[in-house]
Amino acid sequence: MDHETLMIESLKEHIRTSLIGVPDNLPELKELCTKMPDTYEGKDDFDCLEKWLHGLLRFMKIHRLTGVDKDMDRILVTVMTLRGRAEHWFSQEVEHPRHIICDWTFESMVIALYRTFIATATSQKAMQHYMNIKYTQEVGITTFYSELLQWAGQLAEYPDVYSFKRRIFGSLLGKFR
Repeated sequence: MDHETLMIESLKEHIRTSLIGVPDNLPELKELCTKMPDTYEGKDDFDCLEKWLHGLLRFMKIHRLTGVDKDMDRILVTVMTLRGRAEHWFSQEVEHPRHIICDWTFESMVIALYRTFIATATSQKAMQHYMNIKYTQEVGITTFYSELLQWAGQLAEYPDVYSFKRRIFGSLLGKFR
């Protein structure tokens, strides 16, 4: 699979696992005042998109916007978290009376945002970040490992176990860039 396909599959899995499996019979959290999640402005940065999506999905779970029957509600909530270029895209592609796609789902809308705003150059940025992460005593091993995991997940191809361990040990020994 190419990088875009892997990233899209990852987004789909994240959405599906977040919105399915939340029991309907949980007690309602009455008078819970939660703020809207951070906004997404259409920046060509997968981290920004992913952070926005995490917050949005968390908000939807708290407000019981899960299940197939709540898809239109999720789309309406989503537009409240878009700004700038992303909000303009939404008004043209989803809300406009002459839009091309008529049957948007929350999942298809998130994937379309990804395809519209995240360029293929993002995978090269991820590789640069992955290769430039260095272990220092100030940062510590836990933070170093977490950063490697974060950027490895955004690579065009996730490193195999041997390469990942080699990257860790090489950096610990000061032999890796």
